[in-house]
Amino acid sequence: MKKTLIGILVLFTVLASASVYAGQEKLGSFYIGPFALNQANWTGQMDSQLFSAMQNIPDEARLEVNGHTDNSGRLAFNEKLADKRAKLVAGKISKLRPKVRIAAVTGQIYQAGANDIDYRMARIDVHVPEGWSVSNKELANRLKEGLAVITEEQSRQRQSINELCELSRETSQEVKGIKRKLNVVGSSNQAAVEKLGDLSKLIAYIVLAIFILLVFAFFMIRRNQRKSETKIVDAFNNSIVDVKTIAVDYESEIFIVTVKRKQDGFWHSPFKSSSGQDIYRESWKGIKKSVKDSVKSTNEIFQKQKKDLIAAGKIKVKEKE
Repeated sequence: MKKTLIGILVLFTVLASASVYAGQEKLGSFYIGPFALNQANWTGQMDSQLFSAMQNIPDEARLEVNGHTDNSGRLAFNEKLADKRAKLVAGKISKLRPKVRIAAVTGQIYQAGANDIDYRMARIDVHVPEGWSVSNKELANRLKEGLAVITEEQSRQRQSINELCELSRETSQEVKGIKRKLNVVGSSNQAAVEKLGDLSKLIAYIVLAIFILLVFAFFMIRRNQRKSETKIVDAFNNSIVDVKTIAVDYESEIFIVTVKRKQDGFWHSPFKSSSGQDIYRESWKGIKKSVKDSVKSTNEIFQKQKKDLIAAGKIKVKEKE
């Protein structure tokens, strides 16, 4: 009877899990972290990671958040820590994008020998309704590419951090070995100890130099990460969602000017201000007025822009009939 009940519970759990993702397809995954050892703390770096990744996630998406730990120490502590990390990330996602549904929040314990950094990360799997990527093909491809860029960048960072940690461990072991040799020699020959003391100072300087290089490498990694995140956000904001033309009746000609509405929600004019800044307006009425003012302006800057735009084919001119 007991075995039967257990079997029914297992079957119910499997069916419940399957129903969550029925009719869903996976777009990709991204990581948040690393967390400090044995901690579930949030950092400014994680804010940057989450903001960059969530720029690419549509409101229709369903997310599965997995918190990671290693399997060293007490099992109960690791399970609690993994769940705490997952819930922390899920809470931040809900606060940043309340319309995006979080379908599952779970903790995962890595086995011994797992990647040194992965066990201190949280992985977020992105699912969308089946058929969404077909009806939103261009956006889906852009989102997949964005997630792939973030995943590749984070993979390089984790590899670099692992290499730096391994180098630090090897250096520490070498220093300990040298100290043991110094102690042995010091007990037998005081003069030799004094000379080896100078060698110890030299090693200390070498260790300090290695530490400075590690810090420099870390900041270089962070700078490259910010550049990558900025490119992704700019590409998202600059994507065009609508194109219209505005006809301006001026003197004996009609000027047909093309304007574009981008992902940022603003209409963008092909003209630039007298200071060289982009001209954009939130409303259609506002951009029409701005374009008409630019075409009819007697300012030399706008006159030159108009000639250049006509020559480039971005403004078409027709004579009045």
